Amino acid sequence: MGLLPIPQAVRHEATLIYNVTIKHPNGGLVTIRKKPEVAINDYIASLRTGDKVQGTLIETADGLWCQIWFGQYAGYYFAIVYKGKTFATYSPVDSVPPPAYEGMRLRHDHEIAGMDRQPTSNAYTPETVPLFERMQNGSKGTVNLSSAWQNFVKAIQPTDDAWRAVQVQRNGWVNLPQVFPRVQTLGFGGGRIRGERVGRGWVRVETFKLSDQPPALPTNANEKIAFIEESPFIHRFVNVNRTDETKLIDLRPGGVYVILISAAGYLYVPEYRVIGGAV
Repeated sequence: MGLLPIPQAVRHEATLIYNVTIKHPNGGLVTIRKKPEVAINDYIASLRTGDKVQGTLIETADGLWCQIWFGQYAGYYFAIVYKGKTFATYSPVDSVPPPAYEGMRLRHDHEIAGMDRQPTSNAYTPETVPLFERMQNGSKGTVNLSSAWQNFVKAIQPTDDAWRAVQVQRNGWVNLPQVFPRVQTLGFGGGRIRGERVGRGWVRVETFKLSDQPPALPTNANEKIAFIEESPFIHRFVNVNRTDETKLIDLRPGGVYVILISAAGYLYVPEYRVIGGAV
């Protein structure tokens, strides 16, 4: 049996969403896995016949998989068709409301009750906000920037000193044991985001997608500055005072900028770190 044809579906912020209903041929369980493949020690949870989820479809050499889009297991996968056997049915979602991200940004430390950066010998520390690959604390990852994305990051820096600073290990974006161009999946307090509240205390944040080509920057200097400052995928690198969190300074005079980027094109952040947007 070949793969089921993928029907036309709703485009939801550049992602096609489907309703999927589990129908195991023997009435058994369908396993949820970390990747769209069957591997030892990759089991997360299971779905029963009749369970319904929404997600995106991914074709592989072995079959057709669903990446779960909402709920506790968002970001994980299960097989719809695997090696000729069908375990679920699917159909396009009729309508998905657009995410209400107008005015959404990451909170500064001083806007979060109980937020406390532990004091060290340094007066200031990067006001980083971890962005996670799954709706789970501790799942922050790293991304190895391609040459094209490295050139884009260089192009958005206002000075050569800023370009040098963004590459420095342990400055905030690059952390031990990695070296540039491997960077962390994070944003900065005050940075705009394009996000959607997906429940269970999490917000899904759109990012640049690593496999895509970087966008073209405006050639006009003022338009370029506006593009950088207003983009929800570019954040200004800010440091926060460890003893007075209302005091913020740039990493370098004139600013330093990082990009929000991931392999999937989206990451997750706890909702308490976000302000703005419709609730």
